[in-house]
Amino acid sequence: MNNESEMTGKFGIGSLFTSILSGLALTLILFFITAVLICFTPLGSGFSEIAVLIGTVLGIFVSGFLSGAKRNSSGWLWGGIAGLVYALIMFAASAFHGNASLSKLLISVAAAFICGAAGGILGINLLKK
Repeated sequence: MNNESEMTGKFGIGSLFTSILSGLALTLILFFITAVLICFTPLGSGFSEIAVLIGTVLGIFVSGFLSGAKRNSSGWLWGGIAGLVYALIMFAASAFHGNASLSKLLISVAAAFICGAAGGILGINLLKK
């Protein structure tokens, strides 16, 4: 399969966004569980910071994993791209609430690419056809 057909065909941009949406859905579910735990248990704000970080990392990893699993090659690249897009979506949400900075964006994008790439590598190697 050549690069052009991979970008526009069955395994193209649509599957990339499906992977990202799956990761975002997982993150939202984990955030909801965190909110319920904080409301109904004596857990403090320290727990929420850790839970948000873990939920975000898992969401990015799952996005990269699913994106890489749908490819025949370059799982790291597709996973990294999924991580980048995920980070940009999260940054846009953060900017909407007035809690964004350029340094935060650069760190988030770099970390998201690495985490997504790791998921993509695992996805392509565990689910080889």
